Amino acid sequence: MDYLALISEFIKPEFVIIAVVCFAFGMLMKKLPNVKDWTIPFLVVGFGILLAIVYQGFVLEEGVFSAKSIVLGFIQGFLCGASAVLVSQAKIQVAKRNDDNNYVSTLKVNKETINNYVNGQVKLPQKKPPEEEHRVENTI
Repeated sequence: MDYLALISEFIKPEFVIIAVVCFAFGMLMKKLPNVKDWTIPFLVVGFGILLAIVYQGFVLEEGVFSAKSIVLGFIQGFLCGASAVLVSQAKIQVAKRNDDNNYVSTLKVNKETINNYVNGQVKLPQKKPPEEEHRVENTI
């Protein structure tokens, strides 16, 4: 299957540059300390929509902002912003999958805890012994 042909059916080739700009915008937002991570996809898609509407109106239709150009810009911007978010998340998830440090660090903590227990440095909580019944012995 030719994925580039499939993508080009949805995102017009003249809008591909907007997807690249959206990806760079998302990377910039990730570096800013005041921007929360959960807001970045919304900012990227919104930026893509705004940029595509302006690009559609000024560049492709030479300054004419008709309803058709705004709707087309909105759709193309949404697709470009969403594709930038998809590529960014795919990159992050592949990096997480290939990162073995999480598994190794978990093993080290568990091994360290076991060694400390064996050496007597860590004591597990003990069950309290049941209270002994007070028995009255017959002395007769």
